[in-house]
Amino acid sequence: MTEIYKSTLEGPIKKYVPSEPTSPHWYGIESLKGLVFNHIAHARAGGKDLPIGEFVRQFQGLSSTRKAKAVTAWFVEKGFTHLSDFAHDPAMVGTLLVDMQEQTKPPKATALGWVGRDHFETFFESTYQEVKEFKYARNSGTLPSGLPITIEFALATLDQPGHLYCGINYSPTFGDPVQGTTVWGPKFKADGIRSFLSEGHALPTTDSTWYRTPASVAVAAHIVTPAPIFLDRGKTRLNMESA
Repeated sequence: MTEIYKSTLEGPIKKYVPSEPTSPHWYGIESLKGLVFNHIAHARAGGKDLPIGEFVRQFQGLSSTRKAKAVTAWFVEKGFTHLSDFAHDPAMVGTLLVDMQEQTKPPKATALGWVGRDHFETFFESTYQEVKEFKYARNSGTLPSGLPITIEFALATLDQPGHLYCGINYSPTFGDPVQGTTVWGPKFKADGIRSFLSEGHALPTTDSTWYRTPASVAVAAHIVTPAPIFLDRGKTRLNMESA
């Protein structure tokens, strides 16, 4: 149900969108290499061969001429003036990434925005007849890959079983986005969100746990992180380790 991730607030909300500059800290060597060589392929097909300075200025924190020159000066001296020059020495993309990261600060997870308590509470109250109790928690941190992450979790106590809603970056997923990842709690741990809720007797549906009665709750779990990498083609299960 996509409506759960559509804002109920009037006016703009804080949310990172693809049109905004990306941070060099959100890239690994292979992902930046993929971007560079996509540009090279475009140039070979008749498109523009980007000057290295123009490419660098597209990144967050490097739009000023001074910062861009601090990154590109050494490369220009070595004869790397356009992205196509990296085709002769792909390993130099790693050096470019390091220099770009050294000239910028990694954005905090809060820069990515979040859905928020008020929205989830409004959604649950408009979807279910009676919300007896509502709880919301949000936490931000850093993945092992170095990427920032914000996780939101909302739970409404109802008079009958509700639904489990999961999403990544303001879009719903068709399943548990962290299935295969251990979720820790103060009293127990489990594999993914569904299993964790089941262990806590708070899973609204019990297709695979026939011996338990569905809990009279509705739950929403939302993950916000830049450049997510998925473990499946359906973009349902999130890789929580790699960059």
